[in-house]
Amino acid sequence: AYKLLLETGKAKADASVQEKWTSVMNTYKIQSWAHPAVSFCLEEGIVSISDLSGFISGEVNRSATREQAAEILGRALEVAVPAKKANATSTIFKDNASISKDAIPYIALLNAEKIVNGDDLGKFNPKNTLNRTETAVMVTTSLYSRTLPTTVFRVRLV
Repeated sequence: AYKLLLETGKAKADASVQEKWTSVMNTYKIQSWAHPAVSFCLEEGIVSISDLSGFISGEVNRSATREQAAEILGRALEVAVPAKKANATSTIFKDNASISKDAIPYIALLNAEKIVNGDDLGKFNPKNTLNRTETAVMVTTSLYSRTLPTTVFRVRLV
């Protein structure tokens, strides 16, 4: 999320923001290469401290679930395009009841923007671990979404 925002000019690495979040970075043992991204996302509300605790267990990093990734990408979309608001109270997915209430608005927003979709059975599978292929599809779709302004999420693919 940070890289998308940084490359499109919607974010910038700010030393004062990194300094502000240093104690959190140390507490959660965030690797130094990730400090600019994590501190920016904490500052903008894209991730929360409780999100960090869900991704790290001691020295071990945990993989994100589909709903966690969608929630973060949805928050980033709101930062990038303030007119886009995540305010839905349900999704179209058959497993809507399995989606955390905090993630529902973001999943609904990303679904409306054609950035996420369900499986062949109409389920989102929110608790499944997000794999690399799904991550690539979400990011690529965000980059080239026709519903978004062309200056948002248009990043060179390396």
